[in-house]
Amino acid sequence: MAKNKNQQVTNYLTGLVDTTKDLLDDLTSTAGKIEKKARKNGKKATKAVVPSKKDIKGVRDQVKDLSKQTQKLAKVAK
Repeated sequence: MAKNKNQQVTNYLTGLVDTTKDLLDDLTSTAGKIEKKARKNGKKATKAVVPSKKDIKGVRDQVKDLSKQTQKLAKVAK
């Protein structure tokens, strides 16, 4: 009878360990997928926020033009 109880405890613990292992495998897999998606979305967000070289050049040109117009207005105001 003691042997039967020991076998039941062993079977229970084996099942518990296997279930825990499966759960951890699933969690690790899910975490990996989430990390990949986060990296991908982070790259997309960076591209959306960081201005392109063309945009920066356009802003610089506009600032130069605005500076020239300001100088002209300053001369007219004198």
